[in-house]
Amino acid sequence: IGLEDPDIFVDDKTGLTHIYFTMPLLNKDKTKEQSLIHLGHAVGKNLNSLEMTMPALRADAKNTAKEVSIAPVNSKGIRYNLIESSSIEERGWYSTVRVATAEDMGAPWQFGETVFHPNEYKIPWIGGHASPGPLFSKTFIDVGEGKVLGVMNGREANRNEGGKTIYGMFSVGLFIYDYEQGAIDWVSPRQKPSLLPANLSKQNRAKEFYMHMSMTPLSALIHSTLMASGNYCRKIKGDAFYFEIL
Repeated sequence: IGLEDPDIFVDDKTGLTHIYFTMPLLNKDKTKEQSLIHLGHAVGKNLNSLEMTMPALRADAKNTAKEVSIAPVNSKGIRYNLIESSSIEERGWYSTVRVATAEDMGAPWQFGETVFHPNEYKIPWIGGHASPGPLFSKTFIDVGEGKVLGVMNGREANRNEGGKTIYGMFSVGLFIYDYEQGAIDWVSPRQKPSLLPANLSKQNRAKEFYMHMSMTPLSALIHSTLMASGNYCRKIKGDAFYFEIL
């Protein structure tokens, strides 16, 4: 039903450009799962020569994958990448963060363990849904041996009011990832409030945010983006910034 959430990774060793993307497919057999969400993959020498391959991760009834965070190569020579997955339980539906083990960035990966479940951490701003964002280079900020700082996209837990589902607000926060062990060590206990007035229209929020982005030095921009609400910022990838008004 569409290709979404593209992430670009350029392999320093091979020079190849990889794109990973959400690939949701509706199931024609209505007696089975409604949809399967795969992590698609394409590769080429550049963006103009991409060829699609088999998915990096193929979904099934218990495993889904989207929105990848590319981890550094660890001491074992592999990457414990992070993905958004899901868990459907009696308490409801949760978006979780899982490890995806990649020995070869161009070959199929393996599903790993869940390393963040919103219902277990009980952090309000990320109480229902979590999605891993970019991991910062250690040359940008160093948080310890074998660890990197990352951005987490979160959403409050859904509520039921009068038989209607009320969806929570998106926010962004930080987390520390141990890429040697494939474990999340810490998630910020609270998100920061928006830097923009709440009474602005969606169009004016976009206008004011992009004006703010264009006039702010890089260091201040990074700080303000990390502190901004998820209503205004979708993702940051390495040293390049990508914004989306949600």
